[in-house]
Amino acid sequence: MPPMSGSLWRNRDFLLVLGGGFVNNVGDWLLAVALPAFVYIETGSGRSTATIVVTELVIGIVFGPYGGSLADRWDLRRTIIATNAPRENQAIAPCPRGRTMSAASSGPMALPILPPTWNNDWAKL
Repeated sequence: MPPMSGSLWRNRDFLLVLGGGFVNNVGDWLLAVALPAFVYIETGSGRSTATIVVTELVIGIVFGPYGGSLADRWDLRRTIIATNAPRENQAIAPCPRGRTMSAASSGPMALPILPPTWNNDWAKL
């Protein structure tokens, strides 16, 4: 590998990886916040909300090391596409009352798609 010359902030490959990682992390955190909020708004149950949060944590703790070990052996681009596509499909799957959880996967851009009661329900929190 040739020695680095100039600023790292002018390296196109570095900026692409940094930007892609940022977008991916924002999406992950939006999902981590939106999913429990959605469950609480739909069910009104703290127990159901806590179950979602604990389930997310346990899955990450139990399967994270194995997934990381396998992901290091595979092609990064294909692994990201193969793991994010099912998450997107699951997030837009139909939910009770005919709503979809697109807000959990698409962030703030999906909020106008949801029924008007979505925004009013936040006052209940």
